[in-house]
Amino acid sequence: MVYYSLEDYNNIISSGYDYVLPENVISIINNLTTELGIIETTNTQVEKKKTYENDRNTRDFKHRDSNNFNTKRNKNAIEPSWEKLPSHRPTKIEKKEGIEKTINDIRTCLNKISNKNYDIQRDTILNYITELDNVVKTSTIDEEEQPEIKPPEENIELIKVANAIFDIASNNKFYSEIYANLYKELIDRFEIFNKIISKYLDKYLDSIKQIKYVDSNEDYNKYCENNKLNDKRKAMSAFIINLMKKQIIEKEKVLDIILMLQNLVFEYIDVDNKTNEVDEITENIFIFSTMSATEFMNMSEWDNIKSNIVKCSQYKAKEHKSISSRAIFKYMDILDFFKKNNIQ
Repeated sequence: MVYYSLEDYNNIISSGYDYVLPENVISIINNLTTELGIIETTNTQVEKKKTYENDRNTRDFKHRDSNNFNTKRNKNAIEPSWEKLPSHRPTKIEKKEGIEKTINDIRTCLNKISNKNYDIQRDTILNYITELDNVVKTSTIDEEEQPEIKPPEENIELIKVANAIFDIASNNKFYSEIYANLYKELIDRFEIFNKIISKYLDKYLDSIKQIKYVDSNEDYNKYCENNKLNDKRKAMSAFIINLMKKQIIEKEKVLDIILMLQNLVFEYIDVDNKTNEVDEITENIFIFSTMSATEFMNMSEWDNIKSNIVKCSQYKAKEHKSISSRAIFKYMDILDFFKKNNIQ
């Protein structure tokens, strides 16, 4: 049995302690990170803070320091210094009304939706939208929020809802197929959902050209924001493919997107400091290629796309300024996927 002296406890309180995750746990985390497409910095060592805060619901005090010695007492005694904290104030939740409440209610339905409850959540969403569709608004559309769609006869509130639904549906890669099913049904009922697609495709293409690298050591907040943008872009890639499978987006348009991504890779690999951009573009090429290959096998453009993938898989990192081994292996993974699934 291990025994700890009072001095041991005091050392832990004042200096903290290190805990290193076992190798098998680190391996599991890394595998999950790879599978989910997450790009994050990890730290397997957790240092316990020297400042401790007790439960505000019981005492509402904070222990600021544990190394002050009281000369009036035993020299080895430790006198904690306590300081009153401001009383806890409950968070004030703003009550949503009107269109904001409707969008929030629809968002709740979208967050709950699954294969098991799809019909229930779909019907609830359709009811919300039908109510809005029956009320034609005459106010002016906000130029900043909706610059592309401005016909005065449009239901303004419905436009806001359509944009909100597309934003939510295109931001979740794992529910992308379910959201595409829902979006197809919405298009069949409300034309506005079809009208906004071209705008979002244009925004997606612009975002591809604006991919950039942010160093976490220089600006960690921007680094996190950039990772969120990258994740959002990959989710949008998956959503585009699923919309194509529902015959909402033309196959030719998706082929053009893949070719554009490949051309950017060819442009960047011999430009200094573009390695991270090539990595991120390659991630999206991987999504498009593995999720949609079976749709393109009989199309002439597909031969060109596959040839480009083979070419990239044969690159040597040391022979180009901005291509990493990671990207090259990603292209090899695509070819392995083709082989396993008999994709010609």
